[in-house]
Amino acid sequence: MRSKHLIVILGVLFLSGCASWFTSPTDSKRVTSFYVKSLHVNLKEGDWGKPNNKAFSSEETLSKDFAYSIQKSLVEHDVYAVKPDKHSAALVITIDYTRRYKYGGEALSRPLVSHIIQVYQHGQLIATLKRSNYSPINGFFSAIVINFMQAMHLWDKSDEHIDADNISASMIDQLVDKFDL
Repeated sequence: MRSKHLIVILGVLFLSGCASWFTSPTDSKRVTSFYVKSLHVNLKEGDWGKPNNKAFSSEETLSKDFAYSIQKSLVEHDVYAVKPDKHSAALVITIDYTRRYKYGGEALSRPLVSHIIQVYQHGQLIATLKRSNYSPINGFFSAIVINFMQAMHLWDKSDEHIDADNISASMIDQLVDKFDL
């Protein structure tokens, strides 16, 4: 009876040792890096905005700001795919961005944002990440300064790229957490 148990245990150990020599099919699909396949920002003007105000970024310019910020954040997390390979995934990103103004329409408040990130590997959708109705998050000390500037109506068109950077960093943090990178 003991010899049967010993044979079974040795057989399991042998087979588990042999299995470590082979890569599993899921390993070949493991995602280790990302690149942006497409990105679109849907810009909506909030209350108190002046119609056709050219002082603030257009939807196209805001899309470029986000593309730059997202790529920068991917590089900072060391998950940017310079060239697509078998372990990289393509990102299709849609951002709904509501620009919110302070009374008078010259200064900005925090934008209201929703995003969808679709992750494709080898042409197949493998994940969808969503987040709705949030505002950019800043570090503690940065938040104090930004809140003060916004309260004093000093946060304007030249500061909108900071919001894009913070939103992009939050999106890439969500992505990195999802894929445990």
